[in-house]
Amino acid sequence: MQSILRVASILAMIAPFAAAAEPDGSRWLVSPELLGAASLEVVWETVLPIRPGEKLQTLSFVGGSVYALSDRNYMAALGGDKGNVVFAKPIAPVGFPLLGLDRFEDVLITVIGNSILEIKPGTGTVVRSLPVTDYGLVCPVARTESHYYLPGVDTRVHVVKAESLVELFTVAGAAQSAITSVVAADDYVVFATNAGYLMSFAPDRPYKFWDMQFAEGIIGPVLRSGDSLFFACGDTHVYRVDCPTVTNKRLVWKHPIGSIPKTSPRITANVVYQYGPLKGVTAVDRDTGQALWKLPEGLDLLAESARRAYLISTQKTLVVMDNAGARKVLTVNMADVDLHASNSEDARMYIADAKGRVMCIRPAR
Repeated sequence: MQSILRVASILAMIAPFAAAAEPDGSRWLVSPELLGAASLEVVWETVLPIRPGEKLQTLSFVGGSVYALSDRNYMAALGGDKGNVVFAKPIAPVGFPLLGLDRFEDVLITVIGNSILEIKPGTGTVVRSLPVTDYGLVCPVARTESHYYLPGVDTRVHVVKAESLVELFTVAGAAQSAITSVVAADDYVVFATNAGYLMSFAPDRPYKFWDMQFAEGIIGPVLRSGDSLFFACGDTHVYRVDCPTVTNKRLVWKHPIGSIPKTSPRITANVVYQYGPLKGVTAVDRDTGQALWKLPEGLDLLAESARRAYLISTQKTLVVMDNAGARKVLTVNMADVDLHASNSEDARMYIADAKGRVMCIRPAR
């Protein structure tokens, strides 16, 4: 087994997390011996000091780094490879929700209140705070080199200059329905609504390329992968729509999951994973739209490696599924795990508890 890196994270840079003595780091979040028996290994574990009464609330994997956010809006950024603390500091006043966390080139982008924050990933320094005063924002914003695309509570996408936020034009969907997602590329922009409306328009002018209408609202972010768009819909289906050119679109497939989804699908090179409440996770072949398997207790994809998928379950276990054989390989107890981050890029899995233990595991080499 590879050497295990464990980080004692009582550092000056993360002092805001700690108001008490150093936490006890002697107990692993998940036993290395237990993981070893399942052909998994610990890459690193980092213990973040947490104030009394404070707890970690979310764990995200963005741009190769792990971001742990507490219920008091302190954020710790950890290196995905080694678990080193890159920065840890308050990111917003207590009680203010963060709307999205994404990376564009060399900045992290999130929305706090009615302001867009651009944050340096290496330091946590807020480079720019861009107030949006004339309307509220209802879902994460999208960014290109030259423009921001802002989903307003007025049911319009506001297209503004990235540097100055000077508004250039707005685009509205059908029936003035609430926007649930905006996706921007250099040659087109797509937005979705809670009335099932999907529209593509030119990134620099109010020109509609195409639109589509679905039976129910589109849930969560629309995901772009190559020329394909993937999304979940309130009609209990997950969809793939291809856009071979900016002016053309094609419904490739839709697959039923048996319940109304609450989250977007997870997309890998060959498989689409969709969670449905009370129905678990359905794995769908990305090309054909045919079901590979269903895991009733499945909650979310942690990572994928070769033919195997690693999922966190509603029963606080890690379940290993064989995608090709459509069978459950094994289950690992994760009773102490409260949080996870989904990683569709490689085989590393990121898990944490509310007390501040963050762990990275992977298939044993």
